[in-house]
Amino acid sequence: MLLQLRVAGVWPHSDPYLFAALSPAGLFAPIVLLEALGEIPAPLRALWTGIVAAARPAWGFIITAHPGAGTGPCRPRAGDPGGVILVTAQALLRAGVRDGNIIAGYHTL
Repeated sequence: MLLQLRVAGVWPHSDPYLFAALSPAGLFAPIVLLEALGEIPAPLRALWTGIVAAARPAWGFIITAHPGAGTGPCRPRAGDPGGVILVTAQALLRAGVRDGNIIAGYHTL
């Protein structure tokens, strides 16, 4: 949907900072939700997806609004570790659910 709005040239594409902040959430939240199906219980899965959907736009805005973030508002720095952090957090959450604790044991990890 965000890409179709960008092609049409309507809001939020008209605000490059908002578009750059929403794009990572639109990419990562569905991936997190689908990857967690069958592994993480529904209430925790909904909470985790909500956290990702809220945190990724904030991180995207910080990355794009940073003075050293490239030449324009839609050009994030090359070293955006958000995806790596998200994959690691998802793996730790799944291991914790599998172990039945908040922090998984060594053998589960």
